[in-house]
Formats: sequence, C-alpha cells, structure tokens
Amino acid sequence: SMGAACAPPATGSQNGRRRLPIYLDNNATTPIHPVVASRMAPLLSSCWGNPSSGHVFGKEAHHKLDTARRQVAGALNCSVDEVVFTSGGTESINHAIRGAALAGWDDGYDHLNGPIRASGRGHMITSAVEHVAVLKTCYYLRDMHNLQLTVLPVDSKGAVRVEDLKKAVREDTKIISIMLANNEVGTIQPIKQLVKAAKSVNSKVLFHTDASQAVGKIPTDVKDLGVDFLTVAGHKLYAPKGIGCLYIRSGLSTRRIGPLMHGAGHENGRRAGTENVLLACGLGEACALLYGYGAVPSEFDDLKHRMHHMKKMRDDLQARILRHFCDSKGSEGSPDSTSSSSGSMVRINGDVSNRLPNTLSISFKNVVSHLILRAIEDRVACSAGSACHSNEVSISHVLKAMEVPEEFARGTLRLSTGIHTTREDIETAAKVVCEAVEAALKSQAEEAKTKEEGK
Repeated sequence: SMGAACAPPATGSQNGRRRLPIYLDNNATTPIHPVVASRMAPLLSSCWGNPSSGHVFGKEAHHKLDTARRQVAGALNCSVDEVVFTSGGTESINHAIRGAALAGWDDGYDHLNGPIRASGRGHMITSAVEHVAVLKTCYYLRDMHNLQLTVLPVDSKGAVRVEDLKKAVREDTKIISIMLANNEVGTIQPIKQLVKAAKSVNSKVLFHTDASQAVGKIPTDVKDLGVDFLTVAGHKLYAPKGIGCLYIRSGLSTRRIGPLMHGAGHENGRRAGTENVLLACGLGEACALLYGYGAVPSEFDDLKHRMHHMKKMRDDLQARILRHFCDSKGSEGSPDSTSSSSGSMVRINGDVSNRLPNTLSISFKNVVSHLILRAIEDRVACSAGSACHSNEVSISHVLKAMEVPEEFARGTLRLSTGIHTTREDIETAAKVVCEAVEAALKSQAEEAKTKEEGK
C-alpha cells in the first residue's frame, strides 16, 4: 500500500518514546515527500549560483530552475513561460487579484478603456467560501482603491451557482476569483462552467482560481478549466512551505496584470527577486511525482493512485463514524446517509458527490469542536473548521455561508487524509473521535443534570 511505500514523519513509538498522534490534517499542510527531500538535499551544498548570472555557476542554477518550471507546467498542462514562481499561495492570490484589479491605473489611464472615469475603478467578484487570503485581498481593494465588490453566496453544499455569477458580471468587472476546491469542506466548484458563463457576458473579464487545495488531489488542467490565473501552494502537495506558483495565461501583458513585487526583471518581469532555486526544485519534483515522471517513477504515487488511496481512507473513516452513531443512537438513515435525519446527530458538510477525495468535514450535534480537539490531541491531529483560525468557538465563514445549523456547525471537525494515511490510522482515529464525542455528550448531560438539581 502507499502508506508503506513512502514513510510519513515517524509516528511509531521509537525506543519507548511517546508516539506522535495520527496526522489527519493534510489540508493544513503536508510533510515533504521523501523523494522531494532527497532531490533537494544536494542543492543545499551545491548549485548556489544566481540564475541570472552569465557564468557557469549561474547557468547551472538556471538549468535547474528551467527543469522545475517544466515539471510544474506539466502538472498544470501549460507552457513553461506561463509559470511564475512565488513564495506560496497567499502571494500568488495577491499577485493575481491585485495585479488584475489595479492594472493600467498607475498612470491615470486604463489601457483597455481609455481615461479612468471618476465614477469608480471597476468591479470584482468572489465567493463567500474563499480562503481568507482571497477575501482580504478583495476587501483591501474595495476599501483602499474604491473597487466595487460582489461576494456571491453558495448553496447548502458550498457551491457557487452558475446563474448567480452570470447575473453578477458587469461591463466593468475586471477580475473574478473563485476557488477550485474548498479547504474546509472539500466542495469542488464548477470552474469550467463558471468561466464560460462569465466570459459569455464580458469577454474581457479575467478569471482567477485558487487551486491551493486542488493540485495533487484532483486534476488541474488549466486548458480544460479555461482560467486566466491559477494559484498553486507547494506545501499542500508534499513540497516545502514558502514556495508556490501562479499560472498566468500567455498573452496577458503586464498592462493587464501588473507585478506585485517591483525590482529587476526576474520571472519574465512578473516577479522581482532572485529565485529560490532550492524550493522551486522541491515544487517541481512534487509536481513531477503526480504525473509518474518523478525521480523514482513509482506506479503507486501518481495522481490517480493518490486520489484512489486518499478517498478509500476518507470513505472508510466517514463510514466508521457514521456507523457508530447510527448504531448507538438507533437513528434512522443508513450508515452512508449524508444529511442528518431528524433523529441523527451527525452531519457531513459539503457536496458528498463532488468534493476533494481526502476531505471529511463532519459535524456532531450539540458538542463543541475545540473540546473534542483537546480531548484527542495526543492521539489524532486534525482541525476544527479551518486550520489558521482555531481556538475559539466562532463558526467558520464557510459553514456560515453554507447555512449549516448552529448546533451542528459548532461541533465540526475537519479530517483530511493524505498519501501516508494507513488503514490502521483510520481504524484508530475513528475510534478515538467517536469515544471523545460520546464522552463530551455524557459530561454535558451530567452538567445539565447537576444544574437542574441545583435549581
């Protein structure tokens, strides 16, 4: 099995030391793949030239950078000159949205539409379930640069409706940013249809998709999607942190998408700053593995096998938890029923038939998720809602946008499997989670009882 093929960060009990918990938070980050690490290691002590230098040291580094760019382009089905290396997802998002929204205004003249009219500087569209990096970039442009912003609602499964987008596109809409797959619930957006709909209304509009959670988990073919920009974050696909890229469709000049970083002409004039060859090579190798032409071609480690493996693990985890609560509560609804039946206390969030293969967002009625997390933290590592924003019971903006009932939303865990997840991990994790939820319910019931008796 894949779990054995590429050992995760050791979770065994070495020489009686405490075992590490089972890692089920792969949407927050992933470990560096062993093949990626082994390919990066020699570059720590060699290949330190500046890729812009004309001598042999520079040429060696430039060659490595070219290889990495080719590997990334292969994973996205684009050409090498459409790949811009960045420091990660957040930078790529900022570059695409700010660059497109503010393009052509540096000299008081909009190169597409002539002089800027005082009535406003254009319009942006995003969705209510985006990563905060997208939302805050849009809010910044709205508040500081007078752009108008439409935030589209989603349906109860977390998907944007194509007709909602079509209605929202205006003649002055500059940029639309809608994620490919959601980090909390895993719902996959109909990007291809959304792009077609938007461009049928306004052929000039530019479309960015944040694919941070999608690359390495589902196919991400930019030609098929039809997008102008696509964001990649290395650390979600077993590459290091601090590296990512932005796909910029060829034919878009810096007049249509300005740079975020100003300086020398690195990355085709798109992103100034000496390139990080070491990290770029890490991202390249991670992308190459997905398509079976990695350093060590492993038949079990390409995208197809990863999808199958992660889905099998996630489905098993989901079935075990649902079965536990169906059996113990005697509620109606089969173990794989997705919505909560009236008697049920468990609910799966997101589009069960169209979500990331590794993601399980599961809500337990009337428990508080961070208490569950605390109870299981030494045995299972996962998150409540979304990784960066844990620690207080504020319902995530994603679950709010999906209108998940509050008594469920507060008790939401996000469990995300990875290529290293094993069957044993899932058996143990399911048991640990179910016991913790049962214990929480029991102690809450006792507390309520004590309160009643005290009256």
